[in-house]
Amino acid sequence: MKTVETGVNRLVIDIAPLREDQFTGIPNVVKEVVTRALDIPAGELSIDFAVGESLIEREIVEATVQAASGKALREALHLSAGVRPLNITDADRTAGLSLHIKSPLRRFGTEALFFHDLSFLSVPRLHQTENVRAHLDGFREQIETTDIFFTNSNATKLDLIWYCDVREADIHVTHLGHDIDPQDAIAMRDRIGGQVEPYLLVLGTIEPRKNIAFLLQWLAANPAILNEYRVVFCGREGWGQSFNELVESAGLVDAFERGRLKHVGFSSAAQRLALMVSARALVFPSLYEGFGLPVLEAMACGTPVLASCSTSIPEVLGPDGHYFDPLKPDSLTNAFERYAREQESGLSQQRAARLAQRSAQFSYDTMFESMVTTIKSHPGRRQSGE
Repeated sequence: MKTVETGVNRLVIDIAPLREDQFTGIPNVVKEVVTRALDIPAGELSIDFAVGESLIEREIVEATVQAASGKALREALHLSAGVRPLNITDADRTAGLSLHIKSPLRRFGTEALFFHDLSFLSVPRLHQTENVRAHLDGFREQIETTDIFFTNSNATKLDLIWYCDVREADIHVTHLGHDIDPQDAIAMRDRIGGQVEPYLLVLGTIEPRKNIAFLLQWLAANPAILNEYRVVFCGREGWGQSFNELVESAGLVDAFERGRLKHVGFSSAAQRLALMVSARALVFPSLYEGFGLPVLEAMACGTPVLASCSTSIPEVLGPDGHYFDPLKPDSLTNAFERYAREQESGLSQQRAARLAQRSAQFSYDTMFESMVTTIKSHPGRRQSGE
């Protein structure tokens, strides 16, 4: 009798999000997954990278990850250089992992899909209409053709159960990680921390979901804060009102012209780290997060965090965040007053140390290993009788 081999021995990872010019948010997460996939020893698991039906040569993937830019990948796809058709000879033992949006076609014996958030379903008003439509196009078919659902938080898992009626047993929570060494962060703070004027840091794309208008209006109502701190906004322009328009709407043009408000736009990972370690606190007023990576990065730096109490943020930040309701200015005022009292008493250093310690629980290595183990152990449709 012929023995039938079971189990996954080939994994095809769709890296479509890496076509972006600048890696933020989802492309950054995909970059971390791909970096670890490139390091898997030959023979342990065959790894290929694809964009849709096009298989991408490893050299192009490596260049894309190293540059943290999708230029090389886009050129390869445009010129069909280093690209060949995706060929699946043993579907039963081949798994596909989509790290954002999955083809609704059944191509692999095991199909896995990673969910960063479901805000396009739960809070569509916080997205552009065309973006919501793009996510919903074929969405039901994506759900129906997926065997393994990965989510970056329990909050996203609950959304997946609630909105899509996915079985809890098919969902695997794989928290994101960070690559910040807390000791390096401390050393950097010691070098530059006392050389800059006190400032508060706000990280995130300028778009409605990040709730920047709320924060600016709160600052306009509390001008004493802008006298004591600069407030630095780090994030590229997204959609909706621009940063300058939001400043004007809040009546803070004078504060902006005096340099009390700064918008530095997109920043590299090294620039973002320097901003985080020397900030007095991160202020994160987001209305919805699938995970909340800036919060975790600030924690790893030992930087106090004032954050909204919405969605996944408490799951990441834990008991040592200064929480506020992102719709109520008085709630933010109370959180800021608690933070200020701790700054004066010195208790903030103990809180910061606990945040740094908690951040060590979140690891991209652990996340990737969990994903690979789950995929390799999945029986596939034929073996599971589907």
